[in-house]
Amino acid sequence: MITDLDKRSTLTQTLKTANVIPGILPEFERKFSLKVTFSDGTTLDTGATIKKSSQFHPLLYAFSPHRIVDTASEPKWSISGATAEELKGKAFTIFLVDPDAPKPEEPTVSQVIHFAQTDFVVQEDLTLISTAVPLTPYHGPNPPAISSAHRYIPVIYEQTSGIGSIKAPSDFPTDWSDVMKRLFFNVNEFSSRVEGQLVLASANLWYTAPEKAA
Repeated sequence: MITDLDKRSTLTQTLKTANVIPGILPEFERKFSLKVTFSDGTTLDTGATIKKSSQFHPLLYAFSPHRIVDTASEPKWSISGATAEELKGKAFTIFLVDPDAPKPEEPTVSQVIHFAQTDFVVQEDLTLISTAVPLTPYHGPNPPAISSAHRYIPVIYEQTSGIGSIKAPSDFPTDWSDVMKRLFFNVNEFSSRVEGQLVLASANLWYTAPEKAA
């Protein structure tokens, strides 16, 4: 019988194998598992490789070695390995980063921040919902055609200082119309600079291949 402890151990090992730990995140005690489900109903397994596509085309499905997933819209976030009762009254912040831009061999502009939002709370069905204005609006994975698949890492922190307590540093962008402002992010460093207290609770990982890649 596979226990929640076994699953957490396997997920942690996957993050270490992919150098998410310690390359992007420090060692940490996982409190639960963070699940990612996109609008087409695809829930990603940790370490899965997908190809992003915002448009359906039968040939893409016929000849792609990777599953085609519509990643244009923000996914649904949820948890496993803990109960709603255990997490009642707690708030969380979620980030999504790409540490492989423009390509894994030369990540000269990484990390790219794809999403940041505070004040997520756990619902009875274990989904995570926030009504806060995102610190960084969601921008779907978009590795360039010249690149191999990129790692995409959703990271969730517990707001131990409470709901509504997390404020971005004064030098953090508020206008995201310029995509260049998403470059050179560091989730570990940023989490230590916010107003309020964030404690790393969990993370996940998937790979996205370029839309036109074989």
